[in-house]
Amino acid sequence: MEGMIGAGAVLYRDGVRIRSARFLLGEDTEHTVHKGELVGIALGVQLAKMERIIIPRIKISLDNQAAIQGMENVSAKAGQHIIHKIHRAIDKLRNDQKRRQELVEASDDETRINQSTQITLTWVPGHEGIKGNKAADEEAKKAITDGSSTAATLPPWTKDTLPQNISALRQELKLAARKSAHDKWKSSAWYNRTRPIDETMPSNKYLQITDKLMRAEAAALIQLRTGHIRLNKHLNRINRADAPWCPHCGEGNAENITHLLHICPAYNAVRAEWEGALREKMREPAEILGTKEGIKETLKFIRRTGRLKMGREDTNGRERE
Repeated sequence: MEGMIGAGAVLYRDGVRIRSARFLLGEDTEHTVHKGELVGIALGVQLAKMERIIIPRIKISLDNQAAIQGMENVSAKAGQHIIHKIHRAIDKLRNDQKRRQELVEASDDETRINQSTQITLTWVPGHEGIKGNKAADEEAKKAITDGSSTAATLPPWTKDTLPQNISALRQELKLAARKSAHDKWKSSAWYNRTRPIDETMPSNKYLQITDKLMRAEAAALIQLRTGHIRLNKHLNRINRADAPWCPHCGEGNAENITHLLHICPAYNAVRAEWEGALREKMREPAEILGTKEGIKETLKFIRRTGRLKMGREDTNGRERE
């Protein structure tokens, strides 16, 4: 909610709401929902510790199974420091309850409790509108809008700044790197050339499309998209070829991507196969260089022209580098 992480807990006794606690962890770039759920457990234990009566059974319910599993595995990396604090608080709660029982027994010879407080964590479905779960969620949201509750209802360690979560920091760095790469790409000269083909680059969409391509195929695809390709017009522009002309068509016929794909008569035979596979789609750059089917057939055409070094095909129609 609003880019922040909050935690909340509500204590019920015999179905009656007794008290609640809430805590604002901070921004979601520094903390995770999982960490918030663990703090919620800690708040629940703290509320139980505030009770001045003997409690034979304490049940802490939450709608996050990962947090429950983390409590069972003290070696879990995520939120480990909070998990250890919760276990220590539970031990103290049990000891406090035991001492309270002993005092009662000492003052009343007929009272014999002799049982340790049972504390259990249970999972409840978050979508079923269970009263306690809904109330805890409301407290967590209130922590974000109104801030944490009074110090008396919070575990003592919450007065210190919580350490930033490594997972949250890693995710933030990943997002920042992705944004930086995207911004650099959009400000590059290649962006306007590739935008009609795939305006989302760099993106997961491109990775999915090229996932099965071999290295030489992926390189050829980028060259076809950007125009930085070993054809004479580009090579001449960077002083790597004496003239920009097509080696088959001669002077006056610049060898660029359009010429290679659609014009040069030297490739009419293999172009006919390409046209047969893609039909009307072959005139759309977004189709021939932006879809899995189009890329597959276009790279096959490029390889069969022999104009670019892309390796040779194996028996499955793939190239060998």
